[in-house]
Amino acid sequence: MLWRKKPALSLCRKILNMSDSSQHVELEYHPVTGGIDVKSLEEILTRQSKLLRLIEMTTETNDVFEERYWPAIERYAKMVHLLPASESYHHFEAGGMLRHGLEVGLYTMQYGKATLYGKDFGIMERAARERWLFACFITGLCHDLGKIEIDIKVVSETGLVWSPHSISLYEWAVNNHVKKYYVIWLPSKHQEHEQYSLGLLGKVFTNDDRDFSVELDSGVLKELMQALTGYSGSDSQLNFSHKLKKN
Repeated sequence: MLWRKKPALSLCRKILNMSDSSQHVELEYHPVTGGIDVKSLEEILTRQSKLLRLIEMTTETNDVFEERYWPAIERYAKMVHLLPASESYHHFEAGGMLRHGLEVGLYTMQYGKATLYGKDFGIMERAARERWLFACFITGLCHDLGKIEIDIKVVSETGLVWSPHSISLYEWAVNNHVKKYYVIWLPSKHQEHEQYSLGLLGKVFTNDDRDFSVELDSGVLKELMQALTGYSGSDSQLNFSHKLKKN
């Protein structure tokens, strides 16, 4: 019998299958005043491995996590890389925005799961639950995405400025051989970034993801977008925009 080389593990399985003893320190964040070193996607996501496992455990099946959640997480990680989530409030260290997005994504899944009790979806119950939870996760994950457009400016050591609408931060750094970048905070009004999150949502939430989310309930997408922009109408089942503001 010929010896066959085992196929390489996907980045998703590689990170989630790590033993606790081999993991990087998860909360090893540093101040951003001296610039942020460009790290690989594997390194920055490995530091979130425990949190990623919790997100996987909250889904209905492992398959949907690898098919939907993980690609969205990778796209989000490429967009925000090691940016902080705030200038001096919460998650203000390098890596804060990635950590915070994942934390709130998990929180909104848990909150969304609680709203499903007592609902009858018939023979499509599991499929409907999967789509609902995924919409909840995307809402939490991307709730601060507008900050990278309205609140901050990212500049390389040579003065090159990153444009979030053209390319992800990680890809911009790799393509331009950027080793370190600097974050400049811009003056903006409180919660102003909420209105800009929708403009960047497509960088994380693809058209195929949208089709998946609305396949059984066309109203899910509307509620997702209302929650992202701070809408708190009582008729919305995905009504946790007021809770996002506290995070």
